[in-house]
Amino acid sequence: MKRLIIVGAGGMGREIADYLLTLPGKGAEWQLAGFLDRDPDALAGLDFDIPILGDPADYQPSSIDVFVCGLGLPSPKRRVVETLLARGAHFYKLIHPTAVVSSRCQIGVGSVICPYAVVSTQAVVGRFVLLNTAASVCHDARIGDFSSVCCHADITGQVELGEEVFIGSHGSIIPGVHVGDQATVGAGSAVIANVSSGCTVVGVPARVLKTKS
Repeated sequence: MKRLIIVGAGGMGREIADYLLTLPGKGAEWQLAGFLDRDPDALAGLDFDIPILGDPADYQPSSIDVFVCGLGLPSPKRRVVETLLARGAHFYKLIHPTAVVSSRCQIGVGSVICPYAVVSTQAVVGRFVLLNTAASVCHDARIGDFSSVCCHADITGQVELGEEVFIGSHGSIIPGVHVGDQATVGAGSAVIANVSSGCTVVGVPARVLKTKS
């Protein structure tokens, strides 16, 4: 039986732990072993009986370990995941049973699709992408590796997000728009024009708040 380890014991990691513990058929192939987190006291005072097994920067995966990524911020997520991958770690793709996922889409390894999220026909979701609760990715959209799309965000048809993009809660992007690598779209923003790499945009319509230095 595999030991399933969640990378990150913050809020997202704890939510994923709850998802895993309620999955149909839980325990048939794996047992939830614990978290990796750089803060050994990350769960102090919380009602969690799942241990922290160590710092991901130091952890050496065993042959029976499999991992789910519980990190939300794109750039730190990439650093931690790539360190573990270089040591031979194997990551699961987690799709919650309430998510609506087309049989004609693609979802990359290590991605997490949370409750009530939607991934539509011919959409492409890259590696280690987080689609949080009720986020939607419409037809022919493309989400780059290590991006995170927060709750209730709407990625409409033929939108393209680069790598390490962060879309805040209730952010909306109109069809055909391109958002560059490492860009951030603020919560509640409506993006109606292309966003350059590294930029932060906010508002309705979204305007540039900060550019990459």
